[in-house]
Amino acid sequence: MSIREEISKVVGGHGLWKGRLATAIETGKSEYTPEQIDKDNLCDLRRWLYGTSIPAAVKNLPEYETCCRLRADFHKEAAKVLRLAVSGHKHEAQEAMT
Repeated sequence: MSIREEISKVVGGHGLWKGRLATAIETGKSEYTPEQIDKDNLCDLRRWLYGTSIPAAVKNLPEYETCCRLRADFHKEAAKVLRLAVSGHKHEAQEAMT
């Protein structure tokens, strides 16, 4: 698998969260807890970023560090939205999605 295909695969998993969060906002329910989502060390993207597929030279680039930080930030924000959604704060959760 090419690195481009690997990126598409692992980033796609995070893209699915927009739909999951929208459903949680609408229903007030989720099969996940905010605490699970906040743990950014369990996702496929993290495993890929810190795995052996990416050359060491790439891991030394500032863009790599930015990507790692943005991924961690995504988990914090997704957990925030989910926390709002499942606690009945639908409007605030919708606002946080924008």
